[in-house]
Amino acid sequence: AAALQELQERLPEVGASLGMLLAMEGEGKAYLNNLRSTFAEGIPDLEAPLDELATVVGALEELGCRCLISAAMVRNFEYYTGPAFQLEAAGRKVGSGGRYDALVSLIGGEQVPASGFALEAEVLAGLLPAEAPEARRIATVVARADDGESLASAFRLASALRAQGLVVQVAGTAPDDGLRVTVSGEGYTLSGVSGKGRRLASVEAVAEALRQSDRD
Repeated sequence: AAALQELQERLPEVGASLGMLLAMEGEGKAYLNNLRSTFAEGIPDLEAPLDELATVVGALEELGCRCLISAAMVRNFEYYTGPAFQLEAAGRKVGSGGRYDALVSLIGGEQVPASGFALEAEVLAGLLPAEAPEARRIATVVARADDGESLASAFRLASALRAQGLVVQVAGTAPDDGLRVTVSGEGYTLSGVSGKGRRLASVEAVAEALRQSDRD
């Protein structure tokens, strides 16, 4: 409340809009579009952050995740420089984090891209099955681009492969070792460290190829 009052005093032309923004919350890209139309004229600097947030929300909605957007969720506005988030499962908070590109520069270093998160280990442990089989990673699923649709496609493939008993992870860039599956609009490409790829047309074909590689 004190910080908001200070902003309203220092920036009276946008103070009312900021107060309204911090008091509002809503769901999904439709809500972001409403924010854009409401505040674009009074706070033009919101356009870039809203675009970045829309990419994240779009990917999550493609995956069937519910996204509640609230400007008042972040407790330290100077710390974060991009989207911040809180994760919930079974009605409980299981993690939180965000983007903070300026953190290193605040302690004397160069400004570098950075993001991080913390998980609530005890809460997550309580949500897991009592016994879980030991597993090792078979492959990494990589998105072809960093747009919301591509990221969502990578996570959907990973979910489908896990449903078939395969252990995979999702990454923004290809790992230095192990098998990787690159997702694109034309299908899937399975490749190893050598970079030589094998085109596959379906999730079932990817799963069978990974099983065969694991047996070999």
